Amino acid sequence: MQHLLDFVQEHMISDTLRIVVAGATGEVEVLRRRAPDTDNGWLVRGIASSAAVQRVPHTRLLETLQAAGVDMCAFQSELHAWLATQVTFAELVLRNAAQLLGAPQLRGAQAARRELHALLWLALQELEDSEPARTAHLTLVT
Repeated sequence: MQHLLDFVQEHMISDTLRIVVAGATGEVEVLRRRAPDTDNGWLVRGIASSAAVQRVPHTRLLETLQAAGVDMCAFQSELHAWLATQVTFAELVLRNAAQLLGAPQLRGAQAARRELHALLWLALQELEDSEPARTAHLTLVT
């Protein structure tokens, strides 16, 4: 399920993701607010609890939820539903962009992005091949 959280981390469109799911001691709220270029983390709190809100990095969210006794199948189901909504919204954005800009211009912009991606990927491969001991500091998001 970490791949879904990674996807949310990289491609979140809406400003907020909120999931409420059953935990061992009651309902648990899981909240993510979009902030560009940062992992400002997820907020996790028991709804009926007076415990403080926990800020959890996306790489540790699953273990935090498991420790809280969260129904992980229910969490995954809610996350899938939210992601499906995001995909639908992205499709609407593309459709509206095609109507506003014209399909040929949109296809041209998409082709330019694919070409830039290919050039960057080749440049990263050449860098890795020429300096295999160094670790890459760039990540190419597709």
